[in-house]
Amino acid sequence: MVVLVLVLLVLAPRGSSIMALDPAGGCPDLNTALKTYLGSATLADAERWGCDVTRVRRAEATQIATDAIRALSLHQPPTRPITAYLAMFELIVNKSSQSVELLVANKSDEVSAAIEMAGFPDEMAGLQEEAGVLRRFSCRVPKVVHFIKTDGDPARFGLVQWLAIKAAHDRIRPDRIWLWSVVRPEGEWWERASELVELVQLNPVMPLIGQKEIMYAAHYSDLVRLQVLLLHGGIYLDWDAIVLRGFDALLDGPDQLVMGWEKKVPNFQLAVSNAVMIARPRAALLQKWLKALASIFDPSCYTCHSVGYAPQLVRDHPQLVQVEPWTSFCFPGWEEAAASLLFDQNPDPLDKHKFEASYAIHLFGSHANLVHHLDRLTLHAIKTIENNFNRLVRDLVL
Repeated sequence: MVVLVLVLLVLAPRGSSIMALDPAGGCPDLNTALKTYLGSATLADAERWGCDVTRVRRAEATQIATDAIRALSLHQPPTRPITAYLAMFELIVNKSSQSVELLVANKSDEVSAAIEMAGFPDEMAGLQEEAGVLRRFSCRVPKVVHFIKTDGDPARFGLVQWLAIKAAHDRIRPDRIWLWSVVRPEGEWWERASELVELVQLNPVMPLIGQKEIMYAAHYSDLVRLQVLLLHGGIYLDWDAIVLRGFDALLDGPDQLVMGWEKKVPNFQLAVSNAVMIARPRAALLQKWLKALASIFDPSCYTCHSVGYAPQLVRDHPQLVQVEPWTSFCFPGWEEAAASLLFDQNPDPLDKHKFEASYAIHLFGSHANLVHHLDRLTLHAIKTIENNFNRLVRDLVL
């Protein structure tokens, strides 16, 4: 059994509090959850407890439609047959979460116009109030960025990590950025980054995956990113992934989950990168992935359960994920030629054509071909040395 319990503590709260995982689990009676969704027990709680999301959404949407129709009928005989009102809410009643989105976002003006035509304009206010509750739990990807630090070294937070956070902040413009960490980082770059992020305390004791101990901090991070995205949704970024442009086109797409291929290199395994992951809460493929970890996790294999296993998931469930070309998140790769393209001095202006397909670049910061470039990176070098990497991030440091 995969251990799912994390101890979460908001160390630097800004805005609403972060919901902790419920270690007790269990779905309460659906009717109880529905009746109290405007009280202390919310629809979000029902979803977090593992209730069937489709049933919850359909039941709640049906209730909203029924209440609205009843309210209209009580005032006076409607100027249009009641079947017309039923037709207006047909999407809501019959099509579950998709139709909830239509009411909450795209079609609310049409609903309002129909109510006004019927002579009951005041009823829209009450309907919109209830729709506002649903809006918070819509199927859209939340514009929240997650970074994860699972090593226990407070000093291991440098310029590259600050650049990753700053790029996400300036270029994605998220509602918030969370750093999930087993320790509070220290040092100059953390002090700068702390102005942009909310720090969330992870349990420093690594859990078991199945009955197997986690040997590497990276494996703990592999687990946490699945849990965090399942619970909250949003954008996960490795802390050496530098965002180049906004993600809105990916957030507003029809897919529950967006990932990207890594570059196919001869004699190396085909991999789907988990350095950038964009997900709605409760994305089905992530649920399958997390469930599979108990049987596939091998503590001695660095990537067998992660980027090495992801291609199988993609093949088996292509309808549950959009896989971007490798250039979207992993250009130019980890080979020596990639390091040269980024870090060799070059007096010519940045060839933007080479990077125009990229939403972000993953720096593969632990790879021998790149690590020595990143270790000697300084703020002064970014400002003064002419190479492609420095040109890509220079606006972040000025």
